[in-house]
Order: sequence, then structure tokens, then C-alpha cells
Amino acid sequence: MIKPLCIAALVGLSLTGCATFEYGTPYAPVQAVPDKATVVVYRAKAGFLAPLGKAPMPFEVDGVAQGALNPDSFRTLHLAPGDRLFNARSGVIDLRRRADLVAGAVQFVRGSCYYVLTEAFCKLEPVEASVGQAEVAGLRESVGSR
Repeated sequence: MIKPLCIAALVGLSLTGCATFEYGTPYAPVQAVPDKATVVVYRAKAGFLAPLGKAPMPFEVDGVAQGALNPDSFRTLHLAPGDRLFNARSGVIDLRRRADLVAGAVQFVRGSCYYVLTEAFCKLEPVEASVGQAEVAGLRESVGSR
């Protein structure tokens, strides 16, 4: 009985030590830039039973890599206004979402993944500013992943 328990503990410890996350400053409300669209892309909490959902989530805008979102983190982007294609990867799933960005406005895009094998539980979606502002308030900037 002790041997299977020890093996389970070692496997659990090895899975949790696979990723190291780098975080920057805590979120502070951002100001809109007059000639650019300000977009705050953030990552909602991963589900308790989704260990792969806790890995860094690479994302891009119009095919240009923007970095990776670590769990419970955000990135602020200043982009040209217009129709943009956001894409994030979670496991084998591409989460594509179009958004019409408006100059001089702050917009929020939430990425979440609760299970990595189906798109039904992985989402990349624009959210209302009041919701985004509240959800990002406790997060820290994602500055990289290893």
C-alpha cells in the first residue's frame, strides 16, 4: 500500500514542477491611446482537474506571436484598430476569435481552458469592460514562460 502511494506522490510532484512562470507587475487600470486600440488579454483560472490547462498558453494576433499567457496573468497590447484575428493554443486546440478593435478604447479578451481535449471547455472571448476590469484586478503581468 505504501509503494503505490509513494509512486503517486512522486508523479504528482514531477507534474507540478514542470513549468516555471515569470510574472511582472500587478494589474493597474490602463488608459486608452487615442490612435490605437488598447487590448488587455488575460487568462482565467484553469480548472482543478486540468493539469495541461495550467501550462502557458501561447497567443498571437493576425499571425504575429505576442507571447504566452501564464495561469492567472494578463498582457496589455496596443494594436491598430480594425478587424483582428486572435488565436491562442491550448494543447492541440487553436482558439480563434475575430474582434473589431476600436481606436481610443480599452477592450478585454479572456482566455480560459478547463479541459484540453475539446473546444467546448476552452474559450477565447471578448468580455465587457466592467467584467474584464474586475477579473483582471487580481492578476499579474505575464512576462514570459520557460
